[in-house]
Amino acid sequence: MPSRMPFMLALASCLCALAFVLGLQIFEHLDPCPLCVLQRVGLLFASVWFLVGVLHGSRTFWAKIYGLLASLGLLFGGLMALRQIWLQHLPPDQAPACSPTFFYAFEHLPFPLAWHVMFDGTGSCARITWQWLGLSLAEYSALWFLLMLGFCFLTILRNPKK
Repeated sequence: MPSRMPFMLALASCLCALAFVLGLQIFEHLDPCPLCVLQRVGLLFASVWFLVGVLHGSRTFWAKIYGLLASLGLLFGGLMALRQIWLQHLPPDQAPACSPTFFYAFEHLPFPLAWHVMFDGTGSCARITWQWLGLSLAEYSALWFLLMLGFCFLTILRNPKK
């Protein structure tokens, strides 16, 4: 199988996931919390490497490198989703207080402090604003990131013929 096809499928999956969350943001007026924004950053990072894999079409060493680089973005996004799930399952009295939004933090706080605020999550990260079949959006995100990581590892471990 040409190596472009797996990367095309992965890129299409990333774009569909991004379109879904942007649709929720635009049509359902669900503004993303800081951890949601960081999950999107991981998603975009992975998407770029899947696109490079599609454009290059390598079936050798480079396909493994693109898969590895994409998996870094997926791992980052997955860790942010797991952090958000943890915050959502805290008792209400232990949930963190609300802090500045993503863009406000980076515009008005020193860079290291802004990153610290984003990784800690906020009270808005602990709220469950969307559910389907009993799972929150963060839980679906974590499952999606896990499946995509599995895909990347299969791509990395694949033994292509020259």
